[in-house]
Amino acid sequence: MDIKKATAIFLIIAQFIMAATWTAAVGASFDIISQPSNYTGPVGSTATFHVGAAGNNLTYQWQWYSPKGKIWTNSTSATVGYNTDTLSVAVTTARNGFRYRCIVTDASGATITSNYATLTVEPAPVAYRALVIGNHAYTGSNSPLKAPDDDAKGIEKMLREVNGPYSVTVAYNKTASQIKSLINTTFAGAGENDVCVFYYSGHGRKKTTNSSSNNYGLVGIDSQSYVSPSDLAAALNAVCPNGALIMLDCCYSGSFISTNSATASAAASQMLSLNLQRFNESFVNAFRRIDGMRTVLSGADGIMGTPLTTGKYKILTACTYNQISTELYYTDDVGYGLFTRYLLEGLGNKWNSSHSYSSYGGSMPADTNKNSAVTLGELYTYIQNAAETFISSWNTNHTPKIDQDVQYYGTASAVLFER
Repeated sequence: MDIKKATAIFLIIAQFIMAATWTAAVGASFDIISQPSNYTGPVGSTATFHVGAAGNNLTYQWQWYSPKGKIWTNSTSATVGYNTDTLSVAVTTARNGFRYRCIVTDASGATITSNYATLTVEPAPVAYRALVIGNHAYTGSNSPLKAPDDDAKGIEKMLREVNGPYSVTVAYNKTASQIKSLINTTFAGAGENDVCVFYYSGHGRKKTTNSSSNNYGLVGIDSQSYVSPSDLAAALNAVCPNGALIMLDCCYSGSFISTNSATASAAASQMLSLNLQRFNESFVNAFRRIDGMRTVLSGADGIMGTPLTTGKYKILTACTYNQISTELYYTDDVGYGLFTRYLLEGLGNKWNSSHSYSSYGGSMPADTNKNSAVTLGELYTYIQNAAETFISSWNTNHTPKIDQDVQYYGTASAVLFER
């Protein structure tokens, strides 16, 4: 081979090698070869987002985007992997719907932005919890009651039958401090989607001008301790992030009647009416403050006719502002609160001839549209109508006369129970 021919071959080979070397150096293959994937998981898990890229001396910068803020923001060292090809994010409720993307930069300063991936938080399983208090064996200045024991058992039976399932704590004859302690232990750890129910049957006491700031409300079994409306609101609000359903069948001392020997003077009835007006209004107002309510309740006419702003709490009380709450009992030392009797009946548990509650077999008479669910408005209407029928019959043959209307607070369409 002569020198010229050999030189030509060498130059061709050299040019080929140089071209290949230049192509790799320039990084013509700089590209994202795999995009981040969406992540769905529960609170407490870790979302991982990965970007695959080809190129020389690559650097990474992850960014996040909030549905509320709507601005892409650089992740920082507070997030693991913020400057690598893999980002790790702790899943919290607040990060539901957040988006994540990565900006990749090569040696020449060229950049490519990945597609975004979305973090979706799985709803936690709903837990159903209930605390049922029946105070009946009072000591001290308050006379014993007969209905709370049986009513608490009936409420427990109903809660164990409706959809949930409910974890039910039932307690009898507790002081105020014990009731507040039970609220804390029963509902501790409740999540943002959990359902909490609080039921109380027993004596209630109004706040008088001579009372101390906490000397009124739900009466402890010792007749000397009280869970005030603000106490109850604060205790539930501290452990029930999703609010609670509150059902109160309580009355001031002497505001119950017997099926065999009930008597009450007009003056006593008038005083009890005033006491219960203040008592019920104080409970509703305590929870209205939490929910930021503006509508003022002013008696039975305003309950069903005035729509209320949606809040976390739903409340059913045994009577309106100008009435006494009624208890009926039998010679065998069992009884029921009129309010609780028809509350349970509407939800499928009827007071029977054996003086206890039995199930209908799955049906709920308060479910007027037959969708296997009872709303606050449906239950209110059923209790009120059933109580009116009973009261009409009772007042024909008995004294003193009963005049009792249910009061509720909350959104009428809110579903309370399902079967």
